[in-house]
Amino acid sequence: MRVTPKEPCWKGEALLEIMGELHQDDEGTEIQHGHRPVVAAAPYRQLVMLAGIMAERKGYKVGYIVGGMTDKQRTEARHRFQGNELDLICVSTGAGGTGITLTAADTMVFLARPWSMVEALQMEDRIHRRGQLKSVNIIDLETRNSVESRVREALRDKMHNLAELVQDRRMVEEFLGGGK
Repeated sequence: MRVTPKEPCWKGEALLEIMGELHQDDEGTEIQHGHRPVVAAAPYRQLVMLAGIMAERKGYKVGYIVGGMTDKQRTEARHRFQGNELDLICVSTGAGGTGITLTAADTMVFLARPWSMVEALQMEDRIHRRGQLKSVNIIDLETRNSVESRVREALRDKMHNLAELVQDRRMVEEFLGGGK
């Protein structure tokens, strides 16, 4: 069974609310294009496309880095984003989670996190790069008491356990074969 997100989409609406706070002029009436570019990410192409289309309808300039695009299209979108020509870039974690720099943004919104903590951290690293001059904000949109929230909690627990493990030099040497 294949599920395709459709409007209304609470995650798209939440993204638009965040975009509104970051891109409106002082009176809250007009979009200031390129003022505070945002990265929206999810492992699901359909979800990032839906969120991007919703933002375009509100007047935001949107680019995409998703599966099915040519390298030339991805490069063009990235250059436009880094040049502050776009307000939002919608990225599927599989297509844009490694090897690119998106430091024009100081805010990343995870519409959905990948189930792999490594993949999620790789995606975060797209705005945590050399050349990033601003403090970075990572925002997760998740429903309380959902499967998504329970998976995230399990991943956080695993990361915490791993962090404790690698602080013990003897354990690291044992695992890596460095012990005598």
